[in-house]
Amino acid sequence: MPRYTTYGKLDDKVMEDGDRGFIGFNNRLRPDQLQPSLLANSENARMGTSGQWQVRKGIQEVLAPLGLSTNALTLSFSLNDSSPPTLNDDGENQLYGACPFSDPNIGAENVSQYIVAAANAKAFLLHINDKTSCEIGYPGGAILGVNKPVNMIQAFNKVFLFRDGLTPLENRLRVSTISAAAVVGSTNVCTITTSAPHNLITGELVTISNLGFSTTTPNGSAKTITVTGTTTFTYALEASGNETYTVTNNPRVATDFTKVASGTYTQPVPIDVSDCDISNGVATCTASTGDVAQLAVGNEITISVVDSSPFLLGETFTIASIPSTTTFTIITDQADVTNKAFLCTLPQSVAGGYTHMPSALFGHYHQKRLVLPFKYTVSGTDTYTYRNIQDEIIFSDILDSDTFDPFYNQFRFNAGMSDRVVAMHSFSEDVLIVFNRNSIHLVEGTSVVKNATTRLLTDEIGIIGKDTIEQVGNQILFLSDNGVYGIGFIEGYQLRGLEVPLSESIQKTIDRINKDHISKSQSCYFDNRYYLAVPLNDEDGTQRRECNAILVYNFLNKQWESIDTVNNQAFNIRNMFVAGEGLSRGVYVTNNLGGINKLEERVDGIDVYTVVIGGTNTFTQAKGALTTRQYTYNSLDRKKWRSFEMHVESAPSNKSDFDINGELENLDREISIGTLNEFNGNSDLSEGEDVSIRGRLGNPRAYGVQFKITNPLGRPIVRALKVDGIESFRSVDKAE
Repeated sequence: MPRYTTYGKLDDKVMEDGDRGFIGFNNRLRPDQLQPSLLANSENARMGTSGQWQVRKGIQEVLAPLGLSTNALTLSFSLNDSSPPTLNDDGENQLYGACPFSDPNIGAENVSQYIVAAANAKAFLLHINDKTSCEIGYPGGAILGVNKPVNMIQAFNKVFLFRDGLTPLENRLRVSTISAAAVVGSTNVCTITTSAPHNLITGELVTISNLGFSTTTPNGSAKTITVTGTTTFTYALEASGNETYTVTNNPRVATDFTKVASGTYTQPVPIDVSDCDISNGVATCTASTGDVAQLAVGNEITISVVDSSPFLLGETFTIASIPSTTTFTIITDQADVTNKAFLCTLPQSVAGGYTHMPSALFGHYHQKRLVLPFKYTVSGTDTYTYRNIQDEIIFSDILDSDTFDPFYNQFRFNAGMSDRVVAMHSFSEDVLIVFNRNSIHLVEGTSVVKNATTRLLTDEIGIIGKDTIEQVGNQILFLSDNGVYGIGFIEGYQLRGLEVPLSESIQKTIDRINKDHISKSQSCYFDNRYYLAVPLNDEDGTQRRECNAILVYNFLNKQWESIDTVNNQAFNIRNMFVAGEGLSRGVYVTNNLGGINKLEERVDGIDVYTVVIGGTNTFTQAKGALTTRQYTYNSLDRKKWRSFEMHVESAPSNKSDFDINGELENLDREISIGTLNEFNGNSDLSEGEDVSIRGRLGNPRAYGVQFKITNPLGRPIVRALKVDGIESFRSVDKAE
């Protein structure tokens, strides 16, 4: 645009304003108060350390297990395939919870490769790397219940499924690929061969999925197995047959969920070791099947009768392994001996006695123990009594999810006050942070729970979303009534609350969260970003009951980066977590309609998901939106806005286009500026191409101007933007 080398007193000097990059957005301040590089709004976009604004990658559905198809399983994972994988679930209509799972029985290269998703009548297991799946049965056809979300975690190499007021479920989950399956002769005995050791135990219940058959189905849940080898087992079919089943559709065997023990707790009985052989510091002990069945790796035993052994009365040991149903090992410094005997005991309860696992809304793994809100007592088999107490927690014994001591291993906070336990988080080596609704507490010294102490951290703030806790460096973030708040640690791991909410700069967005459903919020931390899924009401006031938006905070830029949404009101988020390894690692979300989706997966910016159970995939463009700060030249005078310049680029994978509009303030009005296509010679910007576009604004008069960019195509990049104009109104009269 033309410029002059010198200006006289009465000349109107052309002035410029703009941004050479972008780091985040702020909608609490007025647009004309924002500093350079800050936007007034950013939707469905990312801003890297280079300062470029770009439309985010698309969401990819990896599994939609709830289906109405009669096919057992239809798998198709092409990015452009409109047919999602589906599983017939007998009219199943909801996913209620999910969690990542790492199988400890397989090689390290496959660790963290599963997602377990709980539906109403069965669960599903997704192998993240190869996108195959199988079913997991519930005990006795248990039904989770309509519209009752569940909470799931992995601890002690098990998956626990918590149902508030109902019996928790557990699964020492083992899954194997079936390499051969057949019924030989006119029998109903099916023989299964797995491609690797299955680690199953005779008498366990399993689910068989995806075997092809022509007569009697070998698939289904609650199959009681008999182990015949490390890679073989058998089970009975409902009818006789003589068939070799096909294994071309990734058939799997997976252990079923079972109910945790309930009813009257039986004290451990003394363990009579009839034969103890010590070799190279390892004592292999033989006892009866019933005695060994009481043990678990990590249990602590105490010598109660020395007999012929070299041990001391009262000496304690930790169970190192359980090689068989009649043997266990401990580590000792005694010399090698053979054929010795002794008696030992597991810990005995003091005072009121031990109890089985209480029912709970959720559980937390801390210092080799399972910690639960202590709202219910076990009053009978599958029967629980509400205690009328909501501010108490209880610890399990070490590495024992079935043994809880309600006398020594429970803690109560703010007794008699209007408060309740909402969430827990492990901090440093020996501190458990307990988040109440209106306060935060610390339990310290939990290695020996009966000696642990509690102290109040703050009663000025509490947590409102139990699944929003993330520890990032020296901060622990969570969603409170005041927005995203945090506590940080200083010297000596001392904790203190942050003075200002992290979400202070996006308070306008925080105010739109539906407070009646905010407890459903989810979070995770990945790739230096804090992802927070919330039920965000529409700008017109329409209430949203499910999590429909993700607020993204960039820790490298130290700014909120985007409000992510999907261009379909039926899409929602039930769970959010990080899972996978290598290229498969990322942020995964589930929705109550059955979709398991990976965020930021598709480079074309297309979101692929299912919003109708049993339906085909929906494809929608991620709608990126950028609104700049208000450019004013730091002057209150009215200006005549002349022209703009913008540096833009197209992503390497696809063409780009976007709409450009302007918003003027005082006088207030919007102006249509044009499209990238128009400024690029009536052509979409080609893949990987960058261009500087310039255009005139038509000399509108206003105090300030903002630019709004929305993309109908691709994942365009905006690098920089500037605008120029001249002051055009110096009268002392009112501007009209």
